[in-house]
Amino acid sequence: MRLFIFIVLFFTLNAAANATCEIEPKFSYRTKSLTVEFKDKSEGNYDDVKWTFGDGNTSTKNNPKHQYAEPGMYNFSLTIYNDEGCSETFEGKVYIFETNNVTPAIDVKDTESVAEEPINLLANNTLQNNITNYPNPFNEATTIAFNLANPAQVAISIHDITGRLVAILADEKMEAGPQEILFKRNHLVAGTYIVNVNTSKAILTRKIIIQ
Repeated sequence: MRLFIFIVLFFTLNAAANATCEIEPKFSYRTKSLTVEFKDKSEGNYDDVKWTFGDGNTSTKNNPKHQYAEPGMYNFSLTIYNDEGCSETFEGKVYIFETNNVTPAIDVKDTESVAEEPINLLANNTLQNNITNYPNPFNEATTIAFNLANPAQVAISIHDITGRLVAILADEKMEAGPQEILFKRNHLVAGTYIVNVNTSKAILTRKIIIQ
């Protein structure tokens, strides 16, 4: 059994008073099954790193390989330090679901690059094909489309790139076959969001962009 992991990131800064910080945490990661291989690519004059993986484990290695015990959502972070008392941190959430897909290596350089990364798809005998939306990017509304192989209880939600829930579009029993749901932006600001289509046996995720 292999698992799909996608990571949503947000940026935080911690600096000592009166210190000039010119360090920037950057990294790449590769996922396979329950394992995530992280590689430190930070920039600037820093001396130490610390990774937290969200399951009680940490590492001070630059390029740690971490295996999670089971699927789920974990909060992780990379913090870099220098002798002048400066530190900067990338924080993110790791979502692990059952699937046959393995994610490619992804470089994370800054908060803007997160929005450009592809979101892989999850599918099994309940959800078929890919989830799509049209138009994408969109301004006022977009239609989310997917196909059910069998009747199922389906929950559809929208999240921002930090993982925060911003809208629930449906939570209902749907019959087998093509499905379409209209999503109106309403009060949401322009940016990148993630749509999740969930059944008891599968999850589809897709990046959508509001202009």
